[in-house]
Amino acid sequence: MNGFINLKKERGMTSFKCVAAVRKILGEKKTGHGGTLDPEAWGVLPVCLGQGTKCSEYFLRMKKSYRGEITFGYATDTMDIWGNEINRFEGSLDFITEDKVREALSSFSGEIEQVPSMYSAIKKDGVPLYKLARKGIETEVSARKVNIYDISLESFTAAKDSEDGLPRAVIDMTCSKGTYVRSVCNDLGEALGCFGVMSALCRTAYGNMTVDEGVTLEELSQAVSEGNAEKYILPLDWVLQDFPKLELSKKDTLRYTQGKAVFAERSCFGERKVSEGDEIALCYRGKVFAVATAEISEEKILLKTKKFFGVDI
Repeated sequence: MNGFINLKKERGMTSFKCVAAVRKILGEKKTGHGGTLDPEAWGVLPVCLGQGTKCSEYFLRMKKSYRGEITFGYATDTMDIWGNEINRFEGSLDFITEDKVREALSSFSGEIEQVPSMYSAIKKDGVPLYKLARKGIETEVSARKVNIYDISLESFTAAKDSEDGLPRAVIDMTCSKGTYVRSVCNDLGEALGCFGVMSALCRTAYGNMTVDEGVTLEELSQAVSEGNAEKYILPLDWVLQDFPKLELSKKDTLRYTQGKAVFAERSCFGERKVSEGDEIALCYRGKVFAVATAEISEEKILLKTKKFFGVDI
């Protein structure tokens, strides 16, 4: 059972527990995920199965999309509503309008510097920051560059229309790896001069995986009982769809599996240019069995093994 599942994660579960649940449902020992999602968040969680666990790094290169809600008026140590309050705006929040939120959001588009929350999964000397934070250990978190490709205001609720008197905004954003929505919420609140926390989060897309096409744990379990769980498993080459692909002959496939040098002509890739260090998906009879890196030698390309998934010859 090799490939990936577009799991629609539920609120209240850690990514680890979701993967463990998939492992139990499918009976697949080798499982992992392509990117952590906060316990209180929901949406797309890519789960890797079998040989797919070797491809988790490729998910990190993909764009991710989120829909997040911001509650203005106070700040917490975790930058979300589940943390401890550390600041609160005193006075009326009627000055926070839809137009002001839209204007402030425009400064978050493109490449920006972002300081992640101390309760993030980023590691400091090999230890996740959230573990240090829970122990009360303070450490400096450096700003880092991230890319927000698109960010927009989906809806806005003014203070006067809110039951608790706190204005709220729902934003949609597509971003690079390492971007924290909670940090955007915190920084937007600071930009508006009123503080802000993330109060809800959905990962709506991860690469070409969308939340609307995802499968819940309950639906996956039902599919297993009906004997058709395969319909939810994406093949290995799904994550390699943008890689140049090369179909090898039986002879070259055997040579490759034996660790012998296998070369390819540059012409094999048509108009697509393959450069030194590029990754190439190798296929036999139309099925991906390995990823190789290109080592250019005159007019030929040496296929150096990077990942091997296995092949039946």
